[in-house]
Amino acid sequence: MLVLPDERVPIARLLSFLEQGERIAHICAKAQVALAPDATAQRFLTTQAKQEAMHAMVFQGAIAWL
Repeated sequence: MLVLPDERVPIARLLSFLEQGERIAHICAKAQVALAPDATAQRFLTTQAKQEAMHAMVFQGAIAWL
């Protein structure tokens, strides 16, 4: 995808916003593990927290690429 020079800052801001949302989702999922009623739910939420952290890293990488 071609990104024009004048588009980089707005796209980076959007990606930064999405990265922050993924970090919040990671923190929430991690906190929910302690509240989960059983091992299955805990395992799901642990996996979810890891995925959210990975999404945040992908957005961070995209910002660096820009």
